[in-house]
Amino acid sequence: MKTSFVTLIALLLFTGTYAQLATDPPAEKQKGKKHKREKPAKPPVFYIETSTGVNNPSGLLGLDFNVCLASCVTLDAGIGTSTWGNKLFLGSKYYLKSPQRGFAFGGGFTFNSGQENRQVNTETVNGKAPVSVSFKSQPNAFLAAYHYWTLGRRYNRFYTMLGWSVPMHSPHIAQVSGPAITQSGRDHLDRRAPGGLIVGFGFSFSLHHM
Repeated sequence: MKTSFVTLIALLLFTGTYAQLATDPPAEKQKGKKHKREKPAKPPVFYIETSTGVNNPSGLLGLDFNVCLASCVTLDAGIGTSTWGNKLFLGSKYYLKSPQRGFAFGGGFTFNSGQENRQVNTETVNGKAPVSVSFKSQPNAFLAAYHYWTLGRRYNRFYTMLGWSVPMHSPHIAQVSGPAITQSGRDHLDRRAPGGLIVGFGFSFSLHHM
């Protein structure tokens, strides 16, 4: 888990560096010479995204990839961290404006890896007490609406999303140690499982044909 988080942070730093290089003015302009940065002749073929949110498809802190199948369609995948372990997703989007702008509608599937021996405070037969539990893996399906805005002259984007995530089976939580959890305590833990309202936002950095 720790190694995955460090790797994700490194990738986020890389995308931030790429965005800076993509939007910084040329050296000539910085020296006072007039130079207009031209928009790429061809639309993007690929996007790298950083994203966050509640029930965000790639997690609380995610790294996403959009492959442009057409001017209005992308195939999407992502990886990130969540309160239910590492998170993966696979999906697609249809955009109402070309190339990959404006409102979009999409969906797909997410998978949370779960966590072993997680220490939590919840209701037990001895009152509220710390116990050790294991959150088992959880698959979900989701639908969402998006809106994309262009940033700069290179088709980079900012977006927001709103949607709904549905568990494909009931959450599986196994108690490892501690006093027995009551039904009220188990219900409280179930509410922490992936699923429900999706609210998120992120930044997309575009890659183009050479």
